[in-house]
Amino acid sequence: MMALLEPGDEVLYPDPGFPGYPSITLGLGAVPVPFELSTRNHFQPDLAEIGSKITRRTRMLITNSPGNPTGTVYTDAVQQGLAELAVKHDLWFSPMKSTRASSTAANISPCCVMPGCKSAL
Repeated sequence: MMALLEPGDEVLYPDPGFPGYPSITLGLGAVPVPFELSTRNHFQPDLAEIGSKITRRTRMLITNSPGNPTGTVYTDAVQQGLAELAVKHDLWFSPMKSTRASSTAANISPCCVMPGCKSAL
């Protein structure tokens, strides 16, 4: 994140989520912008909400699947939609994993196979 963000840049992150996301963002002089994970969506990110929070200052989209602390695994459609938002808005995409490293296809970020996607990992 240190190499990718400038003071005033915005970083979208899941809430509830790892408490380090907003504190690290603030420590770099950037602005943390939470997107809600709620029971109404079974803790899946709402792509429309995330899209509505993207501004000209947004530089990074952080996701976490399986979610910490919810344990929710984002659906393939949501993962694909998140990567598409990142490409459309030229954002760094940082899809964090809460599990041990795995080489299975289910654990590969859609950003890895999407042309134009900038992975922050």
